[in-house]
Amino acid sequence: MITSVFLFGYVFTWYSGLKELKTSVATSILLLGSVITSMLELVFSNTIMNAPQIGGMILLILGIISVVRLTDILKKAQLIFSTAKAR
Repeated sequence: MITSVFLFGYVFTWYSGLKELKTSVATSILLLGSVITSMLELVFSNTIMNAPQIGGMILLILGIISVVRLTDILKKAQLIFSTAKAR
């Protein structure tokens, strides 16, 4: 039952996010689930992460930050160009 509630919340927030965000941004944020799952496994199962897992998590986080930042930069650039063009 608990798993079903988490899965419902996951799917509900995913589709709600798609209404507000571009698909690329929503998908990149969705990748945080992998990092969160790995961290929870580390905490609750007393396992040790190896170097490739840590490297993969770092790359995922950096990729998510890059996609979100790039989207913001492109929006600002589009606003600047559209304002300059209107003059």
